[in-house]
Amino acid sequence: MTKKGDIEKYLFMKITVHNLIYSYPNSNNFNALNDVSFEIDQTHNFVIISGASGSGKTTLLYALEGLITPQQGKILFDEEDVCQMNQKELASFRNEKVGFVFQNYLLDESLNIVENVYLPAIILGKEDKKTYIKRAQELLLSVGINEDQFKKKPTQLSGGQQQRVAIARALINKPNIIMADEPTGNLDSKNAIMIIELLKSLIEKENIKVILVTHETKFYEYGDQIITLSDGKVVKNEF
Repeated sequence: MTKKGDIEKYLFMKITVHNLIYSYPNSNNFNALNDVSFEIDQTHNFVIISGASGSGKTTLLYALEGLITPQQGKILFDEEDVCQMNQKELASFRNEKVGFVFQNYLLDESLNIVENVYLPAIILGKEDKKTYIKRAQELLLSVGINEDQFKKKPTQLSGGQQQRVAIARALINKPNIIMADEPTGNLDSKNAIMIIELLKSLIEKENIKVILVTHETKFYEYGDQIITLSDGKVVKNEF
């Protein structure tokens, strides 16, 4: 049974991007994002940001994550504007509300996979270590990593398994949203589909939104909103 708090969390995610402009330092005022506007409502929970290399899709994701601050525009999560947050507020936003999944996994090779998963929770420090370990183990099982793998280091796993560990890590702090930047880029076709299907399944299981950056058109069928960029502009917004 879904608890009231879970329902509120699930309905939280309305995202409004309004007139976003961003240029990188020393880019001679070239706009990587050029007047980008769109809305993601509460009913669209698997959102794909697509476009060719250099279209601005990863820059847009960085802006949504609060990793870069646009020179102009707003990014509203409900009524909360990421662009107006100070560094402390941004850190809290990223640690508590957003889970990150990267193309290169970014797992710590000196730690076993359970330790990799609970590391962000230790940093947040809201509960005791035993609680984190238990949740990390539960998450690993939920993404298809067996108990006999728990003590292994990342390099002892396949690429697909490492990405599953990275997804479990992204969920450890119970975020509202997972943002994934080309998470299948280093995987073969079979594992790529498995990772996309796993992300899709987590929407209801974990009450989250997923925003996926990809150039792979074969994944479009999984999305309920597809935002296509070209030269830093939104050229399609399909539902």
